[in-house]
Amino acid sequence: MSTPARNISAVPEPAPAPRISDEEALNLYYWMVLTRATEERALNLYRQGKLPGSYYTGRGQEAISVGMAAPLRRGADGDWLSPWIRDLGSYLVHGVPVWRMFAQFMGKAGSTTRGKDGNLHIGGYEWNIPCQVSHMADMIPLTVGAALAYKQRGEDRVAVTSFGDGATSRGDFHEGLNIAAVLEVPAVFVAENNRWAYTTPISKQTKVTDLYKKALGYGIPAIEVDGNDVLAVYSAMSEAVAHCRAGRGPRFIECKTYRMAGHAAHDKYESYMPMELLAEWSDKDPLKRLEQALREERTIDEAKLEGIRTKVKDEVHEAVERADDDGFADPSEAHLGVFAEADTDA
Repeated sequence: MSTPARNISAVPEPAPAPRISDEEALNLYYWMVLTRATEERALNLYRQGKLPGSYYTGRGQEAISVGMAAPLRRGADGDWLSPWIRDLGSYLVHGVPVWRMFAQFMGKAGSTTRGKDGNLHIGGYEWNIPCQVSHMADMIPLTVGAALAYKQRGEDRVAVTSFGDGATSRGDFHEGLNIAAVLEVPAVFVAENNRWAYTTPISKQTKVTDLYKKALGYGIPAIEVDGNDVLAVYSAMSEAVAHCRAGRGPRFIECKTYRMAGHAAHDKYESYMPMELLAEWSDKDPLKRLEQALREERTIDEAKLEGIRTKVKDEVHEAVERADDDGFADPSEAHLGVFAEADTDA
């Protein structure tokens, strides 16, 4: 049985930003503040030698991580979410407790991997988040598989994954998008175009620097949005998720942004990143933009914003203390969860 071809000759216009309530807007602000505060504290812990390995920050990309996850359904029976290393906010919005994030960074027993992995290699059935691997495009075929399963089972669920611009030059990106388009699965692909793949600028790793055009080539409706505007990301994601739930196939969103630091905490980005460009994007800080919109467009009182910041400060402090008090997993557990257990009765 053949599937009729769809006309994707025109680029869909981004949906107008919904007029969400002040309460919903403040909720987005809370998640963005919590994301940044968590990352800043984690970076300090890394510098103090309390975090093994390195640390990867998503500073300046909080609007994407929060706006991407906010429209999704949470829980084990909710939507699949597979964020990448810059999307700590997505984990928080989707239900991962803050203290377990710090436990993960510290390699404690309370971490989502029981101390077997670190950084943002986080996952858990209770949140329907698969444990991420370091090769960014690897999660795209997995997300397509989850979306296909939802479609075959007739479930009203969506699978979402995010990745950087460098991932769009890998083979599994193209294979994943191709099969997603052919099978018309309910998947949303979020490309975070922050201009850098480690030390490689986007102009030196792909000729197509408008990443949404790559998705159009596979017949997937695609748009680009301002990745530093949380309301724009939220609006695009809400529309894309509704599109998928209606059984209309996958969607692709490119979020234009900039990486506000090195690839990781150990990376000396000053040696290759133009400082004037970094300064230019610092003025487009997504938190500052949302704060300005809340004050000027919604006349939100400054005291209310300060109340959220104070709440977040206390929450992060308590989370770090709880993670710090948590013990390390017993060495005897090292082999658990590595291999599937065989059915001895078979």
